[in-house]
This record gives sequence, structure tokens and C-alpha cells, in this order.
Amino acid sequence: MAKCVGSLTSWTIDIVDLDDLTFIADDVKVGESSLNTKLEALEDLVLDVGNDFALIKPNYFCDDNKWDGNQVQDSVFRKLKLLSSEAISVVDRINTSSLPISTKQRYYTLYSYGVVNKLERLLMVVGRLSELDQRIYSDEGCKPLKSEESITIHTLATIWMAVIETMTRIREPACDIFKELNISQDLNDAVFEDYSCPKVDQKYFEIFMFDLVITSWIHFNRLVKFDDLRSGLPMLCPCHCKIFCSMLRKISKERSEFELLTQLLSIILDYKSVHSKLTTSLDKYDLVPLEPCYKDSDRTHLAYFVVWHLYSLSRIVNEELLKHLSSCRSILEDSFKISMNQFVPEGQQSKVRLSHHQEERFKLMFTMINSWCEKTSHPIKLTKLMFQFLDDNWNLFGSNYFDQDKFRIEGLTMFELFTKLLGETTSSFFNDRRSAPVTNKAPTPEEEELIVIWDRLTSKAEPKKTAST
Repeated sequence: MAKCVGSLTSWTIDIVDLDDLTFIADDVKVGESSLNTKLEALEDLVLDVGNDFALIKPNYFCDDNKWDGNQVQDSVFRKLKLLSSEAISVVDRINTSSLPISTKQRYYTLYSYGVVNKLERLLMVVGRLSELDQRIYSDEGCKPLKSEESITIHTLATIWMAVIETMTRIREPACDIFKELNISQDLNDAVFEDYSCPKVDQKYFEIFMFDLVITSWIHFNRLVKFDDLRSGLPMLCPCHCKIFCSMLRKISKERSEFELLTQLLSIILDYKSVHSKLTTSLDKYDLVPLEPCYKDSDRTHLAYFVVWHLYSLSRIVNEELLKHLSSCRSILEDSFKISMNQFVPEGQQSKVRLSHHQEERFKLMFTMINSWCEKTSHPIKLTKLMFQFLDDNWNLFGSNYFDQDKFRIEGLTMFELFTKLLGETTSSFFNDRRSAPVTNKAPTPEEEELIVIWDRLTSKAEPKKTAST
């Protein structure tokens, strides 16, 4: 993809041999002075990266002093590599030195806190993906090739990825350096981490993930046609997809479920009622957006996006991540119920004939849920919600959409799709449209409830549509 040329989707850090090793001296004053000198050098790199990023960020109020975005982007990446390599190499050298353990701890604490402070300042300077002028995203979407807008977005994403990875790597040696302290004082993990290095990488990890979801919202609103939404990527570009999936892969090793993804999508769905550090305004000196770009959006539209985002993610993640992704089922179910309200008109009507645009979105919803059910296990509650929606709104949609050849979902009528889902989500098999079980195995309570709803649906349909095949 032309817009992704030169962008990075992973961040590797090389440990190098350092020339100046005065910071590992037994004389603590000499060592601390040397470490402070190295921190000052990192400060210069932070300012250089921030200044370079400002050079490629589009300025809609001034057309003068345009810079070559490709060259500046390369400069940013080189300086980031140098910053990461220098920071991790110093920490590694402290850890592997023959210094007394108390001196190691002192040096490590001084340097790690200093580096994290520099990295936090860098993020403050460059800002967040969600804080970029929306015209950058709008103009980027209109340009098929690489542009200053796409360079800005990709470079900013790389800076955040590099900073988070560096923060994480800085914390890794703490287990060895503070091992004796942990054993002697029997400290729990939380206190141990407070002693060793500030655990702020998780904070910025969550913020970055949230901003990637916001870019997914921006991308979603560009896709209008049914086929584009059905096959569209969950993020702005393949690069963002790879970054997002790598982030999910890392967090899946630490958590049994995708609590974070569920939390982020819940914030989007209920941002007006859910107070979160990710959605509060700039009242404090912190990295939070002034106002989310979706602040004026209808809640049913937001819920539709959540369903689409999870569906599109399920299409690109591997089997390992798909198992974890299925734990987001509750937010998917809530979003489905909210989103379907957009198709139900206010006031009493005997029937509904959706517009072409509404009909495509109506069809897409069932397409997405069907795909989700095929990829994840135990989707019976979600299947029941689909059945229940049509049962509750039969007078509006039944005759026009339940078993009409002209309304097909992945080649199936809604009746045929529901029959398929019924067979896939229950332990029994059915030999006719009246749901007569072939086996003697009794259905579970959930299956029984689903069968009852299905019986009501088929009884409402015309006789020719419920006859045995």
C-alpha cells in the first residue's frame, strides 16, 4: 500500500557496546554524574525528535517552509533508534556489571526514572493520534498515494510504539536488580515495581490502543458501500492493523481475557457516562484528548461501529488471538441490541420498507454476526438476540425480509440463515422447519429458549414457508 511505504510495524532495540563506562564506577558520585550526563544527551535526542515531527506535521495556516517528509521521517526513526538503543544499553550494562547490588539499585533507579521522564515528555511534545487535526485524516483519506498527512500519522504511531517498547524493556532488568530486596522484604509485585521503575508503559499502552480504536472509527466512517464494510480493514491501513494485533498479542500473554479491548469499546459506547482517564478533558497536564472526535455521534451509530470493529478484527487475527477475542462477546451483544434500534421507526407502523442504504446496513449486521458466530465458540446468546429482534418486530420486518428471495445474506434468505445458525448453536439436529429434534438428547435451557423463539417465528410465517422440506 503506497501510504505505508517506509513505515514501521515493529520496534527492535539493539544493545551496543558503550565507550564511556564511568557510570559503573564504584564511586557513586562519579557514577551518578556520568548517568546525569547521559540523561542530558537523551534530552537533546527527545527535543530533536519532537522538532523533526513538527516539521512534517501539516500546517493548514501556513504553506511556507515545507520540508521533505520522507527525509524527516527517516531522521525521526534514526534518532528514535539511537535513543532506544542508548537507554537500554546503559540499563543492561548496569545490570550485568559487578557492582554491589545496592549500587546497581541506586544507578538503575536514577537512570530508569530519568529515561521514563524523558520519554513521557516526548509523548507530550508530539501528542496523540486522537489529537491530530481531523483535516489530516480527511485529507489523508482523499489522497491515494503517500502524502504529508499519511507520513504524519504513520510517524506518530511509530513514535508511540517505540516509546512504549523502550519503557517496557527498561523495566525488564528490575527483576534481577531488585531480586534480593524482593526476597528479603517479601514485597508484593505492586510494591516491588514501585521500588524499581515507574510502571507507566501500561498507561501509555492503553492510551495508544485507545487512539488506534479511534482511528478505526475514522476509517469506519469512510466506508459507505456494503462490500467495502464487509471486507474493510479494522484500522486505517495494514500498518495499523499489524501494530494493533501485535499489541493484542502482547497483552494476551498477561491477561486471560481482553478486558482492555472491552473497556476501550465500552468507553466509546458510553463516553458520556463513563468517566475515564482516556476521555477526560485537558484539565490536567496529561495526555488526554480535549474532546473525542465521536462526541456528537448517535449512540446507535457508535454501537454499529463496535460490532463492525469486532467483526473486522475477527477476520484478521490468528487463531490464538481469536480465542481471546471471543471474550468480548458481552460488549458485542450489548452493541447489537443498541444498534438494531436504528431500524425500528418511532410510532406504530404495520410494516417497514427500509431504504436501500438502510437495507444494506441491516443486511450487513446479520452478515457480521453470522461471521462472528462461525469463528467463535458458544454464540447461542448472540443467536438468540438475532432471533428475538425479529420476533419482537415481526409486524415490521417479517413479511418483507424473513423469507424473501430478493433479501439474501451471504446467499441465504434470513430464514435459511436462521436455520443454519440454529443447527450450529444447538446440540440437536432438526429435520424440518418446525424444529423437531432427530436425536433423543434433551436441549440445554438456553437451547430450549432458542427453540421456543424459533417456533414462534416459524408459526408467524406463511404456511408455504413452514412446510416440511
